[in-house]
Amino acid sequence: MGELTIKQAQKIVDEWINQFEEGYWPPLSMLASLVEEVGELAREINAREKIKKKKETELEKDIGLEMADILFSLICLANHYEVDLESSKSKTSISLSLYCFSYQVTTASRIFSASSLLIGKINGVFMFYP
Repeated sequence: MGELTIKQAQKIVDEWINQFEEGYWPPLSMLASLVEEVGELAREINAREKIKKKKETELEKDIGLEMADILFSLICLANHYEVDLESSKSKTSISLSLYCFSYQVTTASRIFSASSLLIGKINGVFMFYP
């Protein structure tokens, strides 16, 4: 099998979602799912970069799968709004969005850690749970 294009991925996701009576979730629920997936990736990156340790009971996650979850959530939103992520009109925005996303994940990881340390220091107890 050759490489999967974004357009093909959008079609596969759409066919899979539409086999269920419920179809796509409401847009805000899909957005919440996307944000949740980004948070899971940030959590894993934080742990791998030794910025914030995980609990001993937490297993290491596959960051590739976390990124795939983000892509799936993004494709669901695009399909709902009938956005062709592969169109020439969208290509520049997608490249820029991916760059900004990468920057935001890195920045979020740093802010995440800084706020955790700050809250812990102010209250004397580590109270921030991602």
